[in-house]
Amino acid sequence: MIQRIQSVYLIFAILLGGLSFYFSLEMPHTMKTLVRIDSNYVFLISPIVSLITFSLFKKRPIQAVLCFFNIILLVLQLLLFIPGFRTIDGFGFEEAIILFSLLGIILLWLARRAIQKDEALVRSVDRIR
Repeated sequence: MIQRIQSVYLIFAILLGGLSFYFSLEMPHTMKTLVRIDSNYVFLISPIVSLITFSLFKKRPIQAVLCFFNIILLVLQLLLFIPGFRTIDGFGFEEAIILFSLLGIILLWLARRAIQKDEALVRSVDRIR
């Protein structure tokens, strides 16, 4: 489970999702954001899906689908926070969420690619038998 490279990518994606949830809890309520978030628990969806993906290490096709679903979630999160991107006033909540979303997308894409390589390898060995 841990010895596969996609597991490492998924662990880092879980950590990034946890950091985005932590920053959403620490966000001051007086901050003027373009995006109104009623619940901070929206940021828990991506790390939970990544954790489920990590735990399904024996079911590679389902892992690949969940990685793709999680990438879509992070792209939506990214698109939600891009209008609030301002570099003039420093590094704030929106910028952190955009950075974590981009890094999460890259990590999940790498994990999905490694999962697909593993599945192709297993199928090629099955053809040989």
